[in-house]
This record gives sequence, C-alpha cells and structure tokens, in this order.
Amino acid sequence: MPRIGVIARLSAVVVVAAGRAGRAGEGHVIVRTFSGDKTGVAEGRTLNVAITATAGGNPYRFRDVGADHLQVGPDGTAVLLVIGQVPFGFTGVLKIDLATGEAILEPQHSLEDRLEDACATLTA
Repeated sequence: MPRIGVIARLSAVVVVAAGRAGRAGEGHVIVRTFSGDKTGVAEGRTLNVAITATAGGNPYRFRDVGADHLQVGPDGTAVLLVIGQVPFGFTGVLKIDLATGEAILEPQHSLEDRLEDACATLTA
C-alpha cells in the first residue's frame, strides 16, 4: 500500500482591516499514525485550537476543533474525513476521495456567514 504523506486541516482566515492585524492561538494537535497493510484508519489527528485575531484593538475569537482521519479501504482507496468545527467553513463531517478530490459527503451546517461577523468586529 502506498503511504499517503501529509493530511492537514486547512483553516485560513483572511482579514483586511485598517491598522495592524495580528493573531494569537493556543491549543493542541495530537497526531497518531498506524502502520501495516490493514484497512481502516491510517492516520488520525485530533485538534483543539483557540485563536484570537485582532485589528485596531478589536479582538475576534474562534476555535478549530475536531479530528482528521485518513482511512484506507480494502481496495486501497484513501478517504480523508474532516470532522468537527472548521472556522469559517462548517461543522459536521466532510469526506473526500483523495484519488479524485471529490467530496463523497458534504457537511450540512455552514459557518461561512461568520466571516462577515469577524470582519465587522475587527474593523469596528
């Protein structure tokens, strides 16, 4: 079975604001890698990170909480599951076929509207 290199939760926040912008965070990420030619979870990451973005003295706090699992099926198919709360993305589960990049399952609860709230808070 070929080894899948890195899986990562991609959480990005782009905020354009007048003045200085900054961000600080704290939390933890735990990475577990499972070896062998078996099916199931090949790699798992659990994370709980709190982030504070600031601009012009205005803070905005958010969290990245959940788990990312790389699963390998009996036929060698690799699927990435992004589970939890992704800032300005979603809460729930996103399943992606890594061979095609296709979303097999999409989360039902979007958090994309919170980006406007963050920008309003940071530019107030």
